[in-house]
Amino acid sequence: LRGPPTYLSGVLPNGNLVSYSPCPAATVTASGDITCLLDEGFGIKAAVHGDTIYSLRYRDDGLQQAFAEYRNGAWREIAEVNPFHGDFAIVGDSAYFPRIGEILELNLASGAVSNIEAPFRYFQELDALPDGLVLASEKDELTLWRSGVFSSVAFEHPSDVRLTTTPSGEIFATSGQKFSQVVGDVAVTLMGFHASCGEAMAMGERTPLAVLNPEASGRMAVGEALT
Repeated sequence: LRGPPTYLSGVLPNGNLVSYSPCPAATVTASGDITCLLDEGFGIKAAVHGDTIYSLRYRDDGLQQAFAEYRNGAWREIAEVNPFHGDFAIVGDSAYFPRIGEILELNLASGAVSNIEAPFRYFQELDALPDGLVLASEKDELTLWRSGVFSSVAFEHPSDVRLTTTPSGEIFATSGQKFSQVVGDVAVTLMGFHASCGEAMAMGERTPLAVLNPEASGRMAVGEALT
């Protein structure tokens, strides 16, 4: 890239990268050409969802924050929002913003806003999962939010955490020199580098085996640990 921007935030279907620096929202081509899509106000964050770019930015007064979408070469302001810590994540048809003691949910189509009460007062960052959100809370934990239910995952020093999620639902979190991955419920393998079939493995057989034959279950556990 020529004069590479920072804070890359996604990829459009045409292969262009999206950044929110050096301007509030920009596209970067494979040849390194940077095109600013939004040059008014101070950009806080931009994100890609399908073929649409979303941006959270301060208005000209520097106080109120606006959430807008860029589609077909034009910007459309969706709503006025004032999230805490200037972050947001998009899941399905809604955008989510951190607030003190709650999460703000914004319907992208209608602009309707609702509040989700959070079990903690403050969190550092949030990111999108295929079916929910992951949040770095004020406690020594990451918090998952799926289908309206909060659950916690232990994590050291979340105050400086940076979150990245993958389409498959894996969560990568960094905090200083520490690195952690919250793994899925199953381990998935392929039969080969060019294969389309494989295996999904879990610990689910242990419980029924222990019910049917506790002694055999114990022997299998010891044998698997040794081998």
